[in-house]
Amino acid sequence: LIMSAISLKEIEENVRILSPETSAAQDIAKAMKWYSPRFSPKNVPRFYDISSLTENPTLFKEIIDLLVQHYKDMGDKGPTHIIGYDARGFLIGTPLAMGLGLPFVMLRKQEKSPGVLLKSNPYHKEYAETTGADTMVLRRGAIKEGDRVVLGDDLIATGGTAISGFELVNALGASIV
Repeated sequence: LIMSAISLKEIEENVRILSPETSAAQDIAKAMKWYSPRFSPKNVPRFYDISSLTENPTLFKEIIDLLVQHYKDMGDKGPTHIIGYDARGFLIGTPLAMGLGLPFVMLRKQEKSPGVLLKSNPYHKEYAETTGADTMVLRRGAIKEGDRVVLGDDLIATGGTAISGFELVNALGASIV
């Protein structure tokens, strides 16, 4: 797998993909394992598991290298911080931040971080086992107005967690690149 010459294609603002026709995208698709609700820990209809990447160090490194190069190519419009959603977003976000020499910020589920925390609006997951709402938190001072951030996670199931992160980042005056 050689992705160094492959770039991400922007299909709408802040939404980028690898073209499915590229050999890199096909290699990733072949390596990714998907699971039905029978094998899902939370009865999600169908999902891809990040361990397909983390258990393949060559593929995982190529993906991180691709993302690092993409954000470096943005120059002074690139990110100032990488934010990872609790907890699998930490797996992509941490090596990406290290590759870019940027701070890595953990966007955690409520009551999992020390210090003064800023909390998102509550959100619900359609596959949740309980009826309660969840919130996400950032440590105060982790990002500030004018920062440019990348939000990273391994999947979007219902979108509730993603939206909570977008709203929190925007409320703090930072922008998503």
